[in-house]
Amino acid sequence: MSPEYTSNEGDWEYEEYFLPKYCFPMPQIIELPQKCPDDIKSELTEDFSLFWSNRPACAGRIRVSLESLMNHLGVPKKKAKNGRYSELTLHARIDAYAAKDPQVGSQLMALKWLGNTGSHEGDVSKTDILDAFEILEHALVEILEKRSERVAALAKKLVKKHRRK
Repeated sequence: MSPEYTSNEGDWEYEEYFLPKYCFPMPQIIELPQKCPDDIKSELTEDFSLFWSNRPACAGRIRVSLESLMNHLGVPKKKAKNGRYSELTLHARIDAYAAKDPQVGSQLMALKWLGNTGSHEGDVSKTDILDAFEILEHALVEILEKRSERVAALAKKLVKKHRRK
């Protein structure tokens, strides 16, 4: 329970409101695409459960969700150099993905930076996490359902069909 003072016509009133710390199952904060793989859904379920109780950990779990997404997309985990393999960082993996899709790649990179802040500095606001979930929802729809491509194809079809000659 958290107290809050509100003003109504110059008078201050004390209001109490409740913030959940934990519930099970935690409601989804974003809508997941139908084509979302189970491993990514599982990671995001963990993210949602941490939102109210530990925002820095939630930010770190968003970063882990990005790792799962990179795995699902087949972005390599290792790089061969001089006959040896070295592990690629999440940053390098997102860069590799961004070479194919710069717009979504830059959005994923923003989420990675937020995850780093949560993991190393621990200061992440509720608004930042909600913004991150919104970005992640959009990125998942673009990547898994290719909504922009589908909408562009529909628009092209309509123009071809209905454009006056």
